[in-house]
Amino acid sequence: MSKIPKEQLKFYCMRTDKINEILTKHKDNPLLDYVKDLWTLIDTIEKNRDYDQRQLVACRHKLAWKMYDKNLEDYDPETRTYRPSKNPDANHSC
Repeated sequence: MSKIPKEQLKFYCMRTDKINEILTKHKDNPLLDYVKDLWTLIDTIEKNRDYDQRQLVACRHKLAWKMYDKNLEDYDPETRTYRPSKNPDANHSC
């Protein structure tokens, strides 16, 4: 067996081949249904967490892209922010 990096060691038991090995080895164990439910729960939590992270990154990128719609004259290089626009009809898209 190859050496598993320390970062991946805590997720090693969730690999499909490892799960199948445990299921075949302990197929007569009455606690196996609970273990399957636990694996399903962990997998669902991981997928939801990944989805939430992607949504957060997408939101941050959307907010960052809003800066490109602003006038360059309103940019303050000292604070690296934009001053409020003096034009009341300025384009505030997104």
